[in-house]
Amino acid sequence: MSLSPDLLDRLRCPLTHQRLTLVDADTLAAINGAALGGTLITASGRKITSPALNALIREDRRALFLAGPFPMLLPDDAIDPDTIGACP
Repeated sequence: MSLSPDLLDRLRCPLTHQRLTLVDADTLAAINGAALGGTLITASGRKITSPALNALIREDRRALFLAGPFPMLLPDDAIDPDTIGACP
């Protein structure tokens, strides 16, 4: 499932208000690998163990947010891409 272009155009990071875009397939695979491996941790310390349908990355590439049919844009749900090797 994909997020609508209209919704994507309106989404902003809850921390910095920067634009968010969908991650590419390789980054999503890295995120899901980390989730299945038990190493995907949010800013609040919550461990994510289920694969994501989508993920959004902040414009500066310093935060990820998981998204299913709806994005989870809470500051505590931010994920540091560097912790999973998902940011080039």
